Amino acid sequence: MKILAPSPKLMTDMQQVGGIMLADWQKAAGPEGEPSSKPTTSPVQRSKAC
Repeated sequence: MKILAPSPKLMTDMQQVGGIMLADWQKAAGPEGEPSSKPTTSPVQRSKAC
């Protein structure tokens, strides 16, 4: 089995979907859903470092 890197378009599309999902969740969660601190790297950057 070969695992290939995702295309730039797929990455862009997934980041857009993730942004929409996050905004929807934050709206539904209200003030309790706000993070106590902002991450310094995106989840994509963190996963590449692992």
